[in-house]
Amino acid sequence: MGIKYIDLSPRENEVYLLILKGKTNYDIASELNISRCTVATHVVGILNKKCCSSKVELLVERIKELEDVISELRNNTLDV
Repeated sequence: MGIKYIDLSPRENEVYLLILKGKTNYDIASELNISRCTVATHVVGILNKKCCSSKVELLVERIKELEDVISELRNNTLDV
């Protein structure tokens, strides 16, 4: 499987999951009770670790990862 698993910090992972849900930096800051500046710092760290230049690219990469997983699951099901 060609999926790369990048180690995010626990807080980065929380922010990442909220980004995937379509939350804005403001929403994330409110939900996690942190400043928008701190959210922005985490977003930059996530983008760097995932080698993406924007949140949109981050979402596209996640969709591709999920498509790969679905494809592999289909292939494994057919092989059984």
